[in-house]
Amino acid sequence: MVGDSINIFLNSIKIIIYFLFAFSMYFVVEISNKNHKNVVQNKLISSKNISISSIFFLSLLYGLYSIIVSSYSSISDRWNFAFRFSNNFEYPWTVGLNLLAKILHLFTEDPRILFFGVSFVTLFVVLVAYNKFSYKYPLAVLLMGVSLFNTYSFYLLKQAPSIAFGSLALAYLFNKNRIKALISLVVSILFHEAAFILIPLFLVLEGAKKRGFRVIEYAFLIIIILFFSSISSIGIRYIYRFSPYLTEQVLGYTNSKGDLQITSNLQSWVKFSPYYFITFLAFFKRSSLHNKIKNFDKFLVLSVFTSALSILSIYMYWMFRFAIYGYFPMFIYFSQIVQFERKSFDKVFMLCIMFLLLVLLTSRFLYQIFIIAGGF
Repeated sequence: MVGDSINIFLNSIKIIIYFLFAFSMYFVVEISNKNHKNVVQNKLISSKNISISSIFFLSLLYGLYSIIVSSYSSISDRWNFAFRFSNNFEYPWTVGLNLLAKILHLFTEDPRILFFGVSFVTLFVVLVAYNKFSYKYPLAVLLMGVSLFNTYSFYLLKQAPSIAFGSLALAYLFNKNRIKALISLVVSILFHEAAFILIPLFLVLEGAKKRGFRVIEYAFLIIIILFFSSISSIGIRYIYRFSPYLTEQVLGYTNSKGDLQITSNLQSWVKFSPYYFITFLAFFKRSSLHNKIKNFDKFLVLSVFTSALSILSIYMYWMFRFAIYGYFPMFIYFSQIVQFERKSFDKVFMLCIMFLLLVLLTSRFLYQIFIIAGGF
C-alpha cells in the first residue's frame, strides 16, 4: 500500500512537471533575445523568434523528461521500441527512425537514449518550425505545451519526428519557400508514411486564396465525411500500390465487404474539440481578420482539412494519425487570431475556452497514463 501511494505521488509529480514545462517554454520564448518587428496595416506587431540556444535548452530538458516517464511495461509501445533498439532490430517502414537509431548506437545501446533522441529531435524541429512562420506569438508554444501534442514523442516514436518535419514543411509552404517545403516533406515521409497526407494538403492549400476553390474544397470535404465508408473502400485499393504497410493498418477497420466499420465514440468527438473550436472561431472572425492576418484563408483551409480528418476518426484511428500534422500550425493560427482581436471580452473568452478544453483533455489523458497505467 505504501509503495502504491509513493508511485501515485511520483506519477502525480510527473503530471505537474508536464504543465510546468509548458509554462517554462512560454517564458523562454518571451525572454528570447531575438525580436522581429513587422508592420501590419500601419500597426507595429511583435513577432518573436526563439534563439537557437533556447531551442536547444528546451529540447534537452524535454528529452530528459521523456526518459523519466517510461513504465517499461511489456505491453507498451515504448517497451517494443526499447527491445528493438537494444537488440539492433530495425523498425518497420521508417528510414528516418532507423537512421536515428544507428547514430545513437554509436554512443550506447541503452534504449533510454532513443527516447531522449526522439523527443529532443521532435521538439527541436517543431520550435524551428515556429520560427519559420511569418507571424507567431508565444501563446502558440504555450498551447502546444498544455495540449497532448508534446506527448506524441513518448509513444509515437516513428511519427513524432514526422509530425515535426511536417510542421516545418507547412511553415515553409506558407512562406512560399517550396523547395525547403518539399525537402521537409520528404524527410517527414521517411519517418512515417502517414505524412503522405501532406501531399493532397499541399495541393489544397495552393488553391486556398481563391474563394471558388475554397468552396469546392469545403464541399469536397463534406462529401468525404458523409460518404467516407464507401469512398474509402475504393481508396484502399489504390493506397496499397504506394503504401502496403499503411494499407495493412487500415484493413483492420474494414468489414467483410471491404467497407470501413463505424466505431462511433463520443471521445472521438470530444478529444478534438479544441481544433473544432479554432475552425469555428476562424469562420466567425474571418470578415474582421482576414485582411490583417497573413495567409488567413490558407490557415482556414488547413483548419477545415484537419478538423475533417479528426471527425473521420469515428471511422478509424488512422484518421487521427493524419490529422495531427495540422495541429501545431493551428496553434499558430489561434495565437494570431487572439493577437489581432481588438475586443477584450472576445479575446478573454477565446483564451478561457481554449485553455479549459486543452487542460481538461490533457489532464484526463495524463491521469490515465501515469496514475492508472504507471507511465508511457
